[in-house]
Amino acid sequence: MDKVGTLCQLTIGGIGTTGYAFSGGLYHLATHPEDWRQLIAEPARIPQALDEFLRLFLGVVNMARRVKTEVALGGVSMKAGDRVLLSFGAACRDPAVYSDPNTLDIERKAVPNLAFGAGVHRCIGESLARLVLQVGYEEFLTRIPEFTVAEGFVPEYETGSTRHMVTLPLRFARGARAV
Repeated sequence: MDKVGTLCQLTIGGIGTTGYAFSGGLYHLATHPEDWRQLIAEPARIPQALDEFLRLFLGVVNMARRVKTEVALGGVSMKAGDRVLLSFGAACRDPAVYSDPNTLDIERKAVPNLAFGAGVHRCIGESLARLVLQVGYEEFLTRIPEFTVAEGFVPEYETGSTRHMVTLPLRFARGARAV
C-alpha cells in the first residue's frame, strides 16, 4: 500500500499542483507582452521565469501540521498537539526575503522559495511538476508565440486541495499553430 500512496502523492504533487503555475504564468505573459517576447527570444530563460511563476502562483498555499513539543515562536506559545497552519503563500511573498515581493519579475535571481514546501515535507512531485511546467511553457510558446487575454477579463480563483484559476480565455494571434 505504501507504493500506491507514494505514486498518488507523486501524481498529485507533480501534476495536480501545476495548473495554477501554468494559468497564472500564461495570464502574466498575456498581460505583459515584454515578458513573453523575452521568453520567445530566449527560451533558456524559461526555468528562471518558472521560479517566479511558482513563487507567486503556487498550487498549494497552506499546509496544516500538529506541534510535537511545546515551543514558542514569534512570541506565541504552542503546546504539543496544537494545530498550526504553514502559509507557503505568505512565505513566498516575504518582504524580508524578496524585494518588491508582490511583483512578478522573470529576471529575478533565483531565491529559494516554498512553492514545494521544505525539509521532510518537501513535495515528492517537485521534479515532475517542474518538468511538466518547463515542457508546457516551451511547447506553448513555440506553437503560440503571440497571445492576449480576452478584453475585460478579471481572473477568479478557487482553492480546495490546490489553488487554481477558474478560466483563462486566451486569444491567439493569426498564424499561431494549434497545440
